[in-house]
Amino acid sequence: MAADNGEANTQDTSVSNMVTTLISNGVTLGVFFIAFLILRPKFKRIYQPRSFLPTVPERERTEPQAVSPVSWLMQLWHKKDSRILEEAGLDGYFFLRYIRLSFIIVVVGIVLLYPILLPVNATGKGDAGGLNLLGFTNILSPSESNRFYAHVLLGWIFFGFCLFMIYREFVYFISIRQAVLTSPAYSTRLSSRVVLITSLPEDYQDETELRKLFRGVHTVYVSRNFKKIEKKVAEREKLAGKLEGAENKMIKMAIKNKLKAENKGKTPKDLSFQDGNMSTFVLDKKRPTHRLKFLIGEKVDTINYARTEVGKLNREIEDMQAHLDQNDKLNSAFVLFNTQEDAQVAYQLLAHHKALHAAPRYTGISPDEVIWSNLRVKWWERVTKAMVVKAFLTALIVLWAIPVAVVGSFSNIKSLTGLVPFLDFLNNLPSQLQGLVSGLLPTILMAVLMMLLPIIIRQCAKQAGCPTTTRVEYYTQNAYFAFQFVNVFLITTFASSAAATVKAIKDNPGSVMTMLSGNLPKSSNFFVSYIMLQALSFPGGALLQIVALILFKLLGTLLDNTPRKMWTRYNILGSTSWGTVFPMYTFLIVVSIAYACVSPIILVFSAVGFALIYLVFLNNLVYCEVPADGRGIYYSRALRQTMLGIYFGQIFMLALFIMAKSWGPLALQVIFLVFTCFFHKTMLKAFNPLLDAVPINLMRECAVGAPEKQRLLDAPPRLSGDVFSDAHAYLPDEQGNIRATHSANLGVPQEHPILSSEKDGVETDTEKIATTTNTYTSYDGGEDPHYRPPTHQSTIMQFLSPYEQLAPRHLQKTFLTPYFHEPAAPLTIEQEKAAFLHPATSAPGPLIWMAQDPYGLSTVEVEETEAAGVDATDKGAWYKIEEVNKKGKKKEAIEFAELGHIPIWDTPVDY
Repeated sequence: MAADNGEANTQDTSVSNMVTTLISNGVTLGVFFIAFLILRPKFKRIYQPRSFLPTVPERERTEPQAVSPVSWLMQLWHKKDSRILEEAGLDGYFFLRYIRLSFIIVVVGIVLLYPILLPVNATGKGDAGGLNLLGFTNILSPSESNRFYAHVLLGWIFFGFCLFMIYREFVYFISIRQAVLTSPAYSTRLSSRVVLITSLPEDYQDETELRKLFRGVHTVYVSRNFKKIEKKVAEREKLAGKLEGAENKMIKMAIKNKLKAENKGKTPKDLSFQDGNMSTFVLDKKRPTHRLKFLIGEKVDTINYARTEVGKLNREIEDMQAHLDQNDKLNSAFVLFNTQEDAQVAYQLLAHHKALHAAPRYTGISPDEVIWSNLRVKWWERVTKAMVVKAFLTALIVLWAIPVAVVGSFSNIKSLTGLVPFLDFLNNLPSQLQGLVSGLLPTILMAVLMMLLPIIIRQCAKQAGCPTTTRVEYYTQNAYFAFQFVNVFLITTFASSAAATVKAIKDNPGSVMTMLSGNLPKSSNFFVSYIMLQALSFPGGALLQIVALILFKLLGTLLDNTPRKMWTRYNILGSTSWGTVFPMYTFLIVVSIAYACVSPIILVFSAVGFALIYLVFLNNLVYCEVPADGRGIYYSRALRQTMLGIYFGQIFMLALFIMAKSWGPLALQVIFLVFTCFFHKTMLKAFNPLLDAVPINLMRECAVGAPEKQRLLDAPPRLSGDVFSDAHAYLPDEQGNIRATHSANLGVPQEHPILSSEKDGVETDTEKIATTTNTYTSYDGGEDPHYRPPTHQSTIMQFLSPYEQLAPRHLQKTFLTPYFHEPAAPLTIEQEKAAFLHPATSAPGPLIWMAQDPYGLSTVEVEETEAAGVDATDKGAWYKIEEVNKKGKKKEAIEFAELGHIPIWDTPVDY
């Protein structure tokens, strides 16, 4: 009887948990959404900065948001996919498509499963109650084994649909990505024509040897060890930051003290500055100071010390930059090619006969994402570091399982208190509080636990040797998903079930199979609460931009004490960290698919969640953030990870059929699981070669009619990777192929000590624009012998057979906007020469930026700073003194000039 009461309580709490969690998260979403609607028109910098900020390039700006909430929703609803691709970039577009795919899967699951499975489960002979009445738990009686055929046959249809949708999305991903990467906007970029080659053997750490190895080489940037100069530059930047902060702090202090004296009614004679001297209002003992060593170091005047040291470092760094060729070479090189095709050929070929040499190779790299310290890693170091990092992360997953299991066990309070007696006080709580503890508390604690991991994982990715920030995010995506899948999915599933079964198994060991089969589906109650949290509260917070509001309004006021920090916070936008965003929502669809047949009720919450997530991220990616260009690589990994949901959905069914000793459904489920494995393996074997590389035939179809001779004549001059090296003249042979010939050694160093530029012995204009080497047909006209429009097909056939309609050439003609048909802005020769050199090799001296004041204080400080050999300016920002009340009380505020007059701003180079 006691057991029955306990079971009844468990049944009651499943509904109580859901209602409590739904109400709390629903209220949170409502509050966030109302706050967003109120604040959106008032804070355009937070909610639509891409529509007006001058630092956003004209071609990347978006249309302003509609004013009314209804018009805003309609504006988002009617935004075409082609516009989303242009405005959100490849990564953002594919993420939104992934959320849309997830929504379609769960909605189809509802349509397929609910009409049959819910009645089949609800009318079972089990004694389950609450949400469990609608799950597999309620029909585990052996006499009802025929009902399992409904689950297995509907599982065939649902999981088969999921497999087809993943297959179709692979086709779509490959087609769209290839269409974009071979478009003029991408193929003419420097990043599309460069290949980073790591783990180079010593005899290939040379420009001449690399030119022999590859064809169509334009420039070779052999990496060198710039650790010493990098350290000096970092030290200079740190001191310059201290100097700039101290200068602005002292000027602001003087102005504040002057205004304070004026507000107190002192005479004008007592309020004047003598020739910009601040001593009247800033005593010497109040000047900014700092210690040279933490706590125990000598205390020095920050301004005087930093001026002297920065000036000294400027001279030392200039001398080091004049002798860069004396630094040792490293075992990696950036090789810039004449065309995207040449770069892809080099990227895809087997470059060296020894294992792990001249590999791995990377393409699509921008200079601003390179992690320069990882370019020196040798092949054996890379292997060793990767193994150590994997071992560390594996150990971390195992250790992380302990707090996760504790959190997961809270979702089943009755069973937990029976197992751990000292927690019995939880049973005395009111039912609403019990619902809060078992429904909302575990999901919040789980989310907090998961938020701490990305910081650790990103550091591990850097230690493992990832050469770019994009690859760090890609590594993080995989590791973070593994953490969520093991700790949130597996550990929570079995911890919740274990908490409900351990005590009963102690009393009756023979009941283990029956208890596990009864309690495994109940663990879905935790994931219902988890999905509600992720689908309601988190999207609401993301729409309200809580973090941005806090950073902008609170931390900005407290921490931004210089014009540089104020201007940067207002004008520079961030990007999405896909390494953590993708796994969060991949995990949600994996859980939804895995529990779809075992506990179908989970699907309705997932459907609502994915709809809200899509709306929120569409708004934020289009209006609030600049695109992060990983070239879509995260999407294919997310699709592969989604397969886990299909596998575990079937494994759960198999386990439950085994526990119920239902052999007919078990045999059918084994057949479909074998089919899934075969389908998965075949699909990956077919698609893997196309997920990263760009096919040669597409690049040739998109680069029409440019003969090799004309390509040679139009190409920028060759840039040598060493000071003294043979100049290579690249001339076409009889077949039109470019071959290298050796000319006399010029031996004349140019502007940059480790790069030289020659063209027929004529001095090159450093501002000359580097020309592109591909010629493209117009997307809206002109003849293209390679283009064949697809034949007309019905909508159903287009869905079932996507290849023809998704042909990259067809997509370029019909889907891509004019943005993608415009070649990238050409770079100057100097920009190309310095593109893939370590930033420290050409780092200019720091510019100390102060706000101009009406008393001439900044003018004096600028002159004294420059006299110490440090560049300084007070242009572009100024103090405005204004009255704040009728009594004449005055207050200072900093204002800024237009973008063209901001001394720290240069238009970013689009690589």
